[in-house]
Amino acid sequence: MIQAVIFDMDGVLFDTERLAVQSWEKAGLEFGIKGMGDIVPHVLGFSQKSSWPMVQKFVGKDFPYDDFRRRVHDHSFAYFDEFGVPVKKGVQEALQYLKDNGYRTAVATSTRRESAMHHFQQTGLKDYFDAFVCGDEVKNGKPAPDIFLIAADKLGVNPKNCMVIEDSPNGLKAAFAAGVTPVMVPDLIAPNEKLAQLYSYVIDSLSDLPKLLESVSKQEIHKTTEEYLEELRILARKNPDLKQKLLATQQAEQPLACFCTLANEQGILVSVGDMIKLGEEYYDNLFKSCNGAAVTPLEGWEDAYEMFIASLF
Repeated sequence: MIQAVIFDMDGVLFDTERLAVQSWEKAGLEFGIKGMGDIVPHVLGFSQKSSWPMVQKFVGKDFPYDDFRRRVHDHSFAYFDEFGVPVKKGVQEALQYLKDNGYRTAVATSTRRESAMHHFQQTGLKDYFDAFVCGDEVKNGKPAPDIFLIAADKLGVNPKNCMVIEDSPNGLKAAFAAGVTPVMVPDLIAPNEKLAQLYSYVIDSLSDLPKLLESVSKQEIHKTTEEYLEELRILARKNPDLKQKLLATQQAEQPLACFCTLANEQGILVSVGDMIKLGEEYYDNLFKSCNGAAVTPLEGWEDAYEMFIASLF
């Protein structure tokens, strides 16, 4: 049962990651280096300290990284002073929903507390949260699970009863390792098959969070993956447009991620992990039916996915 929601900050609550790209690029030019903005997607979710090993691969060990980051900070905050901190779509509505429905809430960000508190004070969102854990307060940053485990502890909620909203690969790795329910809200990085093995659900924006929580709440009594897929199969047979969308996922670059997203949109909570496990079960059953004889290895989720698609015809 989900009792608390823990949010990453940059790219989830505030539209600051695109600004970060601009600030890194501008500061880089001032240090005589082009293309520094291109590094930002590689260090999303890292604290300043933990991002240095990655950055030095691009700029070398002698680069004055601390001075550079101070310059980045100055450019970003000059923007905030003039235009304010940009809030992502659906944030206010989602936070009000959580407050009205008794969910505990926390922020777990790799950003330093001073900067994070500036953002929440300026946007007026601070009072929506019960706890904050910031990058300069955690020994092991993301992708280690520490920051989410500390946040859950501050909320007094078991991690298994927490949902974490993240946009970066490192954040999703940390959430997965913490044993919470990871949800991806894409920002600079789009969902893919590799990331799909880390998150349980993906939503387009926080506007979709209330609907997701209501769907999860309604399905607290867990059905088997086959039962969920049967519900989706029945819907697809009744709805030609849905059927065609499901069939079209075969041509998508990331077919399983697209398939699970469509299922989630229908309120049927089928995750990538569910499909992988189901595919493995199919293989195990086939192996047993052959009395342990050599059989062609199956591809896990691909077999579960293909069997579902075939059932629509």
